This record gives sequence, structure tokens and C-alpha cells, in this order.
Amino acid sequence: MSDVQALILGCGYVGTRLARALADQGVGVAATTMSSRRFAEIEAAGARAIRADVLEPASLRPLADLRPRVVFDLVRPQPLAPDRYTTWGTRNIAGVFVDSPPSALVHLSSTAVHERRTTEWMSETTQVHPKTAFGEARAEVERIYLDLYQDRGFPVRICRAPTIYGPHRTLRDRLESGAYTRVDD
Repeated sequence: MSDVQALILGCGYVGTRLARALADQGVGVAATTMSSRRFAEIEAAGARAIRADVLEPASLRPLADLRPRVVFDLVRPQPLAPDRYTTWGTRNIAGVFVDSPPSALVHLSSTAVHERRTTEWMSETTQVHPKTAFGEARAEVERIYLDLYQDRGFPVRICRAPTIYGPHRTLRDRLESGAYTRVDD
């Protein structure tokens, strides 16, 4: 039996903060990264660092042996070319855990699966209608997991975050680049 209760796949900015929050509550955490250069930061957050690449199934197989209660899939669709993404990584993740599922697999998706809206409220029932290649890939990832839920009862939870800020991704940067527009009252 492993002491890993939570496994974070794709431990970048958000994953490191999640690892720290879980470890601070006494949860045994392991987290994956493609780069051994990130090991020190992940371990400083209280997690066991593991090198894994979702595009390399052999690197993922040992993760099932950890038998985590919860898996957090924070992996973004992998770019193939400008405006082209692949969801192979999601298929590889699902393949590792489908026969021995955790209690829950929490996938961090994005509101990019919806067309851009201005002031309309969005909810779980808002139609998925992406307008970008990245949004299409995010929607495909959701379909992969939802199909597993429908076909096999796979315990997936999908969270759609509207925007995640971090280093070089601040609100100010987005306003200055023109990606966002300030609307005065």
C-alpha cells in the first residue's frame, strides 16, 4: 500500500500550489513533471516528484502502482503545431487508471470549451461550442473522460476554470497585450 493519497499529473504552477495545500493538510502527495529540474520545487511543496511524460505510456504505468485515492489531471492538450493539439496524453492517462481507478480523477479543463461570451452566465449545462483549436482539444479531453464515465463508471470530475493567473500570466499582462478589455461601469 502506497502512502500516496493524491497524485498530481502535470505539476506546474497550479499543481505546485495544490501539492503544497494538500501536503500542509497531511495528505501524501506525488506529482509528475517532464523535467527533473522541477524536482526541487515540487519536493519543497511537500510532494514526491516523479518524472513522467503523458506522451510516453511506459513512464505512466508505474503511477498505477501508487494506488492514489485521487488523481488530479492538470495536463494541457499537447501542442503539435500552431493551432494543432493532441489528446494522446489523456488517452494514455485513462489507459493507466481505467482498470484500477482511483476514487476520483479530477480533470482541470477550461471555459475555452465554450464560445466566448460577454456578460452571459455559464454553468454546467452551457453548450460546449469551442471556437479555437485549443478549445476543441479541451472539449475532446472532456469527451474522452465522459465516455469512460458512461461506459465504465470511471469516477471523473471535470472542473472548468475560466482563467488561471501565474508568472507571466497576470491580469495586467493580459490587459496590456489587448487580450482583455477593461470595461468601466
